[in-house]
Amino acid sequence: MKTSTIDLSGSSLASRAGHQTTHRNKNGRVSVRTLLGAFALLLACASGARAQTIVQEYYVPMPEAQIRTSFLTLAPSTGTTMDSVISIVVAVSGTKVVYDHWEDGYEIDINVPVQASSQIWGDGNNANGIAPGFVNDPSSLSAGTVLALRNLVTLPRNPATVVYDGRDRVGATRGVVMSRAAWATTPGTVLAAAVNAQATIDWGTSYVMPVGQNVIFPAPLTSSMFEYASMMILAATNNTLVQIDTDGNGTIDITTTINQGESYQVAGGVNRGATVTATKPVEVQLLTGDH
Repeated sequence: MKTSTIDLSGSSLASRAGHQTTHRNKNGRVSVRTLLGAFALLLACASGARAQTIVQEYYVPMPEAQIRTSFLTLAPSTGTTMDSVISIVVAVSGTKVVYDHWEDGYEIDINVPVQASSQIWGDGNNANGIAPGFVNDPSSLSAGTVLALRNLVTLPRNPATVVYDGRDRVGATRGVVMSRAAWATTPGTVLAAAVNAQATIDWGTSYVMPVGQNVIFPAPLTSSMFEYASMMILAATNNTLVQIDTDGNGTIDITTTINQGESYQVAGGVNRGATVTATKPVEVQLLTGDH
């Protein structure tokens, strides 16, 4: 049994705007003391309300239940306990990372996490989370730091149990790289899936599958690593309308709407040339396997 996963990515644009105001006294003169006082107050409010500015955001792709659905086609004896691995590599020193679990709902503003399950790594505060691999949370994360998250995930998922798994949200104040892998404890790593996750800024709204179940190796080869092909489509925004042409014949076979952090699976039957189009950026993984 063999599996492989393929990353597909697009792009998006973001912009920001700001404004400033100036106040004068009744004589029409600017009060330096007033300005300095107001400026100090603004700084204090800003520092207290926004501990960090997230510039890169990820959602952990491939929920364990969907991975197992694919595995069951390849190995009907696949168990219900998944070994989940998420790896985050820091690229630039001075980085802070916010980890937002999906189980209790996402943070309204990931810059200002308020939920008890959310963690901030690299701000030097043990009370809001200690970066994995550290005894105490460092004041910032250095370039080359690897945050390795691994735990067992029991299916079906009980949202009351908070673990590191698919659909979780990750924010970073500077560039990081994230990968994700998972397998069932039965039959073990002989049947596994792994993928390099994409930051949401690199997601797209149009995808074409480069391989699929209609790709057949010529004789004398008797098997193909594309005998099974499935897709997992992940959204970052509520009310994302997705249209899927599973066989690439130009006809839409599936229309669905998914919300923030939700993943829609096409569990098999995906051909080369299959397409995914969405009204808002999505991330798509293609998982293939050999019976």
